[in-house]
Amino acid sequence: MTKASPRIYVACLAAYTAGYLHGEWIGATLDPDELAEGIQAMLKESPARGEEFAIHDTDDFCGYDVHEYESLKRVSQIAQLIAEHGEAAAGFLAVGYGEDDELEQAFEDRYCGEWESLAAYAEDLYGDVVNTALKNVERELCGLRPYLQFDYKSMAFAWQANGDYFTVDGKNGVHVFLSRA
Repeated sequence: MTKASPRIYVACLAAYTAGYLHGEWIGATLDPDELAEGIQAMLKESPARGEEFAIHDTDDFCGYDVHEYESLKRVSQIAQLIAEHGEAAAGFLAVGYGEDDELEQAFEDRYCGEWESLAAYAEDLYGDVVNTALKNVERELCGLRPYLQFDYKSMAFAWQANGDYFTVDGKNGVHVFLSRA
């Protein structure tokens, strides 16, 4: 997996209002104080010498939409999570999870990995238990094993319908998350 390197383009609002485009790209994984220092340096060089700024563009946030006036603390947290976990983190955030201060913990508590499908995850999770149960049935009811199977697709459908799990499309399948930690 290629690591993301999220960055933001911050612009001086006084310059923008005066008809000038003055801003700078800053690596968003910096801590909030370092982001603020970079922004203050950009504002000092502004032809309009304003104190207000806005995030006018982003790069490498894996499709996640950072708001124009997002707090620097939140930008840093989001960028660090996406830099570490890529599209899975971006999808997790886009669904609306991780609104608390502990984004990394919220993500890790819910992330189950990338799978071909939710049904494939269910089969991996319960496959050994199901196969053992079916073998026990075979011992008791000889000859029935070829007719017995477990429907992982229905299980996955029920999990999503009940709100137990959600998925986010990924490049190689889906990212699977528990809805509640």
